[in-house]
Amino acid sequence: MIKRALFFLPLTMMIFLTQPGSAWETSGSGVFYAMEDLADSSHGAVTTADSVKYVIGELLTVRASDTLSIDPGDSLCFQKISPVIVLKINGVLLAQGTAQDPIVFTSNESSPDTSNWGRIEFENDPAGSIFEHCHISFAATGIAGDSSSLAAIRHVTITSIGSNGISLSNSSPAIENCTITDFDGSGIVCTGNSQPLVGGSLAKTNTFYNILPPTGFTFKNFTANTITATHNNWGIEDYIYIDSIIVDDDENGAYGEVIFAPLYDVVPPEAISDLSASRADTSIALSWSAVTEDTSGHNENLNRYVIYRDTTASFIPASDDSIGTTTSIVFTDSTAATGDVSRNSFYWVLAVDDAGNSSEISNGVGEYDFALETTTGTDYTWVTFCLGDTGLVMASDLEAHIENNSAPTADCYTVSEWNATAQTYTIYSTIPIPQGDFALQPGQAYRIEIDTATVWTLVGELLPEDSVDFLLETTTGTDYTWISLPLHLDTLSMASNLEAHIENNSAPTANCYTVSEWNATAQTYTIYSTVPIPQGDFSIRAGQPYRVETDTSAVWPSP
Repeated sequence: MIKRALFFLPLTMMIFLTQPGSAWETSGSGVFYAMEDLADSSHGAVTTADSVKYVIGELLTVRASDTLSIDPGDSLCFQKISPVIVLKINGVLLAQGTAQDPIVFTSNESSPDTSNWGRIEFENDPAGSIFEHCHISFAATGIAGDSSSLAAIRHVTITSIGSNGISLSNSSPAIENCTITDFDGSGIVCTGNSQPLVGGSLAKTNTFYNILPPTGFTFKNFTANTITATHNNWGIEDYIYIDSIIVDDDENGAYGEVIFAPLYDVVPPEAISDLSASRADTSIALSWSAVTEDTSGHNENLNRYVIYRDTTASFIPASDDSIGTTTSIVFTDSTAATGDVSRNSFYWVLAVDDAGNSSEISNGVGEYDFALETTTGTDYTWVTFCLGDTGLVMASDLEAHIENNSAPTADCYTVSEWNATAQTYTIYSTIPIPQGDFALQPGQAYRIEIDTATVWTLVGELLPEDSVDFLLETTTGTDYTWISLPLHLDTLSMASNLEAHIENNSAPTANCYTVSEWNATAQTYTIYSTVPIPQGDFSIRAGQPYRVETDTSAVWPSP
C-alpha cells in the first residue's frame, strides 16, 4: 500500500523508515548502504530521481562496520515524535554534498521549530566518515561527537538549533568553513579530552552569529586543553565582547584557553592619506606612512600595498592599472617616463590586509612635464602650478625648481603672473639681480623665460577638485584671464568644450568668446573664437594653461 500511495507522488519522493518498534538499525555486518538500499532494507520505497526526500520516522543507527552513503542534494527530513529521532553513527557516514547540491538534514514539519528532532551523533565510530557541504536545521543539537573519530566538519551550516550547534566529548574534528547561527544554547561545546581545531586560517574561516537571544555562550571549553579558534567571524570585532561569550580558563582555571585572535577580518585598513612623490632621475619615488590600524581603530595585520598608475587624474583604479605591490612603505616607478611631455603619470596606493580587505584609495600624486622653448626672438612659455605639496611658495622657488628639475639644465630668468584686474604682468626677474618676487597660487598659470630649450618636470600631490577657482575679469579695455585646465577635467578635449564648460559652470553666468593657447615654438597664439561664428577649434589637455575672454566678471568653476 505504501508503494501504491507513493506512485501518485513521484515528485515528492518520500521514503518512510518504519521498522516496527521505536528504532531501526543496520545489520552491522560490513554492509555498504546507499540511501536507496537503506530504504529498501527498512521496507520503504524509492524512485530513480537524482535528488530524493527521505522522511525518517524512527531512531536510525548505522552500526559499527557498516557504511551509509548519502548523495549530494538528498534531504533527510525527521518526523517530530517523542522521544526525538536521532541519526546515530557507530559506523561510517559518507555525507559529502557539494556547494551547489548540499545534503539537508531538517524537520519534516510544515511549520518547523527548534528541537523537532534530535541530532546527528557520531559515537565510538571508526575513522573514515566524511561530513561536508551539509545543512542542519530545527534540531535539538546539530552535531554531537562522543569519542568520535570524525576527522573534519567542513562547509556545514547549522541553524535554528534548540541547544548546541556542535557538542564534542573526547572528539577533536577540524571545524572549517562552517556557519553556526540561531542557537538557543551554545555554538560549540567541548568536554572531556576534546581539542578541535576551529578555523585556524583565512581559508578555513567559520562564522558564529546568534540572532536569537542567547541563553548561553557561543563557545564553551570545559576541557583542560588549549583550543585554537582563530580567523573566525564572530559577527562583531569587539575583542572584549567576544571574550565575554567564551567560557575558558578566564572563568575557571581548570579549563583550557580558547585562542580566538586574530579574528576573521571584515574591516578594511585605514586609507593612506600622506602619499608623496619625488623625482629620482627619470623615475618617480613614492612613499607613505605605514598603515597600522583598520577603520575601527583596531590593530591591522597588513599584507601588502598595491600601487596604481594612470595617465589621467580622474581614473578609478582597476586591477589592470596596478604596476606592482610591496610590503614596504616606499616604491620606485622606473617606467614613469619623466620628461615625456606627451604622457603624465598619476599614482594612488591601496592597503590590503591579511583577510584581503582593501582600504579606500589614497590621496593621489603625479608628475607633469612641460616643454620650455627658446627662439631667435622671445623665449616665453606658459606653465601651470597644477600639482600641490611641491614646497613652492614664491616665484623665486619656481625659478629655482625649474633650474634643478629640467633636462637639459636651463637657467630661468623671469617668472610672470598675469594680473587680470589690471590686464598687465607682475614679473619676477633674476636679471641683473633677483627682484619683484611674488607668492604663487596652486592651480594658477605662469609665464616663464629660459635660456635653453628643455623639459621641466613638476612632481606633487593632486589638488582637491574644489580647491582651485579662477576669477574671470572684464575691464574697460581687454578682458583676458589666464587659467589652467584642472587635472580632474580631463574629459574636456577641445577648446569649444572648455568654452561651454565655462559658460555652464560660472557664477554669475558668463559668455566665453575666445579660448587661446600659447604656441611657444612660434611665440604666438592659437585662438578659438565664437564671434561671429565658432571657428579655430583646437585640442586641449588637462593641466595646460589657456587664456580666455568673457563678457562678464565671474568665478569658474563655480562652487
